[in-house]
Amino acid sequence: MSNENLLNRRRDHIPPVQSTAADQNSGICNLCGSSQYHVLFYRQPYTRVRCDRCGLIWSLEPPSAAALAAMYEEGYFTGDTYFDYIRNQDTIERNARIQLQRVHAYIKPPGVVVDIGCAAGFFLNVCRQAGWQTKGLELSGYASAYARERLGLDVFTGTLDETDYETGAVDLVTLWDVIEHVADPRETLTQAAGLLRTGGILALSTGDVRSIMSRLLGKWWRLITSDHLYYFSVPTIRHYLQIVGLETITIQYHGRFVSPQLAAHMLFNNYIDVPARLRDWFIYIAGLLPDLPLNLWDVMTVYARKP
Repeated sequence: MSNENLLNRRRDHIPPVQSTAADQNSGICNLCGSSQYHVLFYRQPYTRVRCDRCGLIWSLEPPSAAALAAMYEEGYFTGDTYFDYIRNQDTIERNARIQLQRVHAYIKPPGVVVDIGCAAGFFLNVCRQAGWQTKGLELSGYASAYARERLGLDVFTGTLDETDYETGAVDLVTLWDVIEHVADPRETLTQAAGLLRTGGILALSTGDVRSIMSRLLGKWWRLITSDHLYYFSVPTIRHYLQIVGLETITIQYHGRFVSPQLAAHMLFNNYIDVPARLRDWFIYIAGLLPDLPLNLWDVMTVYARKP
C-alpha cells in the first residue's frame, strides 16, 4: 500500500450523525423499506448507515452491476482480497468438511444442493464427495471457470435470477460469506427460499455487526471492506428469513481454520503499511506455518428451514 493511500485511509471523514432522507436507490432500507437512516461513518469507498426503523446497516453509493461483477475477477482471488485463493484449496476444503458435518445435523444426502456464490467450487467438491448432487453459481468468471474446468462441477456464471433452476426442487441452499456482497439481499434470499422444497434447509454465514469485535473496532472491524455492501445482526437476519418464509432453526458462532499466509496478506492490505520487500518476506514465512484455528465470535452461521 502506498503512503498516499495510507494517508487517505487515515483521513477518513466521519460525517455528523443525523437522520437523512433517502435518495432514489441506496437510501431505501432493503429490509423494511424505510427511508430514514442515520450515518455511522465513512470508510473508503462507502458511507455506512443504519436504518432508524429496523437497524439494518448498509453502504451508500453502491456499485453498478457492471462494477460489482468486475470486482470479482481474477485479481480479487490472486492478490487483492485473497493472496492466492486456488492455492488455499486444502484449507478451504478442510473448513468445508466441517461445515458440511454441521449441516448434516439438519439434512443429509442424497439430495440436491445449490451453493450461491460458490467461488472456485471447493465446498461443492466436498458435497459431491459426500453424496450430494451439486449445483453452484458464481458471479466471478475466473472462479466459476475453475470450478467447471478443473473440478468438473456444474457451476453457472452470473446471478441467481439469471439461472433456470427449478423452484421447489432443492434440498439444501448455502450462502457461505455471500449475502453481505449482494446488491439486493432481500431478493436474493427470496429467490433462494423459492428453490427449496418443503422441509429444505438454507444455511448461510455472515458477519455479526453487533458482535463484540465489531463494537470494539467500529469502522476498523475486519469486515468493513469495499466488497461488503450490507452488515447484519441476529435480529435483522432473522427478520429477513421470516419475510421470505423461512423458519430460523439456530444461529451459531463457529471458528474456522485460517491460513497464516492469508491472515498476513489481509493484515498488510488493510492495516499495516511496510516496505514491499519486508511485506513479501513476512508473507513467505507465514506460508510455511500450519493452518491455525480461529474464532473471533464475529461471524454467525444461520440455519433455516422451509416449512
